Amino acid sequence: MVRARFAASSLSLDVLDAATDQSRGVVTDLGSRLWKALAADDARFPWLEHGGLWPCARTPASLLSLLRGQRRLFGPGMKAALVAFGLSVARVQKLERLRSALCQGNQRAVGEELRNPGHENWDPAEHTSWLLMELDGDFLVRAERVDVARAMIAPPSGRNTVLQMNMGQGKTSCIVPMVVAALANGECLVWGPWSVWTSFNFFRPGLSYPSDL
Repeated sequence: MVRARFAASSLSLDVLDAATDQSRGVVTDLGSRLWKALAADDARFPWLEHGGLWPCARTPASLLSLLRGQRRLFGPGMKAALVAFGLSVARVQKLERLRSALCQGNQRAVGEELRNPGHENWDPAEHTSWLLMELDGDFLVRAERVDVARAMIAPPSGRNTVLQMNMGQGKTSCIVPMVVAALANGECLVWGPWSVWTSFNFFRPGLSYPSDL
């Protein structure tokens, strides 16, 4: 991740721009491979593609939307490829956040980005909804928030549990949506405040990832 390659003292716009261009190239390459794999051996593809009716448009959002849902069926290696694609988009987003913070002279934001490499204590392949949430919100979930979310999903006590966090620690904007996404598996009905359902597009049909990656 970015923290492994950069230190705050060595960051510069030139270094970040070069890394971003390289990462965008990875996104483009992986996206192209995925798009071709989805169209392979499908006799309908040439006709639907020429008519503009092929459902898999060449955008990050259309590809990543395939990760939505608990019961999505994939062929061999497809889910892993989609997750790798999502992680490559997340890397571009992180580099762009670093660039923005550096341009603004916001050393606090730079430090926070460097200290949070992301996905330290959870596997995006097992929690694809959390990965979609990160991409839609343009952030990386902090390790401590994952710990709290897991404590809410499956309390160690095995009983009803009350957790307390200070204001501004991401309860409504991050942790509760993570819990809802994990528990709403098609068999479990989850209730939450309206602010949770409107926080991220990944709860709704549309996705808001940049289309110019």
